[in-house]
Amino acid sequence: KEISVVRRACGRDFRILVPGVRLQAAIPSDQKRVVTPAEALKLGADHIILGRTVLEAPDREKRLGEILRTLNA
Repeated sequence: KEISVVRRACGRDFRILVPGVRLQAAIPSDQKRVVTPAEALKLGADHIILGRTVLEAPDREKRLGEILRTLNA
C-alpha cells in the first residue's frame, strides 16, 4: 500500500516488488496485509510476488489462469 510513497522517494527507475499478493477469495494465511494482483499493478508495482497463492493451489496452472483473468478484466 506504500507503493506511491516508495515511487516518489526512489524515482521511476527503482523497481518495486510487492509480496503478499493474493486473489480476492484467497485466505490471507499469515499475511496481515494483502493485495490482489490487479490492485498491486494499479498502485504502480513493477513486479508482484506470487508465492503460496500459486504453490499451495491444488491446480497451479488453473490458479495462474485465474490470476491472469483478473489482470485482463
